[in-house]
Amino acid sequence: MRRILFGLLAGIVIGATLMNMSGVGQAAGENPDSESALTAWVPDLKEIMTGALRDLFSSASVEANDPEIAEFYGRLTNNMLTTIEAESNDSFSRAEVDFPLVRITFPANQAVVSDLVSIHVDAVDDKDPIGTLTVRIAIDGTTTIEAAYSPESGFYEASWDSNTVTPGTMHVLTCVVTDSLGNSQSASAVVLVRQ
Repeated sequence: MRRILFGLLAGIVIGATLMNMSGVGQAAGENPDSESALTAWVPDLKEIMTGALRDLFSSASVEANDPEIAEFYGRLTNNMLTTIEAESNDSFSRAEVDFPLVRITFPANQAVVSDLVSIHVDAVDDKDPIGTLTVRIAIDGTTTIEAAYSPESGFYEASWDSNTVTPGTMHVLTCVVTDSLGNSQSASAVVLVRQ
């Protein structure tokens, strides 16, 4: 589903950019300095993208009821469209969303873990390509693990040996994601190590 979603987003962005460059949608004799074809299409693009996202999330049996996923990609979608609209007016301003976006998808907050724990992080940026962000996971703010991007899962992945801590204790996993411009965002999850 993640590949379909990113393909959809990329296709709409590329198509919208080409429309803007070629002047598609501009009426004959229309002043070229007036509202661009892309700007005029932005409301339609938002409606199409919202419907497509709704269909994707409702058809994904595993993730259909996860509101965090809808919010995560919804913010990404809105930021992309805001950026397109700003650039079509020959101006650029960073959107209200603070990028990169990051969330720990596994283990879930307050999960019980044991032995070797596989940590999955979902992280995207509005400028850097997928899979190129720097992702570090700190265990209780001390031990740091580097996470590597997996094209198969679409997540940044790392492993933590929970046998190195006392059984029956709680620990904070904090993921810090940094993009090529030095912008950083973090997400945390608290886990309980099985006794």
